[in-house]
Amino acid sequence: MRIFVERVIDGDTIVGNYHKKILDVDVSFSVHFRFLGIDAPEKKGETKPLGLLSMVYLQERIEGKKVKVKLSGKDKYGRWLATVFYEGVNINDELVEKGYAIYRTY
Repeated sequence: MRIFVERVIDGDTIVGNYHKKILDVDVSFSVHFRFLGIDAPEKKGETKPLGLLSMVYLQERIEGKKVKVKLSGKDKYGRWLATVFYEGVNINDELVEKGYAIYRTY
């Protein structure tokens, strides 16, 4: 599925918009997507500086752009769990490789 990244919430969560045609009517949905299998530092508390860095990196990388998401269900907060791709690059892996997140199993 392709989405437009409306906003980066933090280093591992985005709000994306996608369009769907229902009975010949174009409908637009804004949805929260949580990056699958990674965890970025929080934007509060002692991890705030690193959390802000990961958020800014993600904003510069994909905010305002169209990305591809591969969905893997929902988390306990109702966010879609997704592997995110931009220009063929797995952004989940990229965040870990660049030190903005760690791999995490739930």
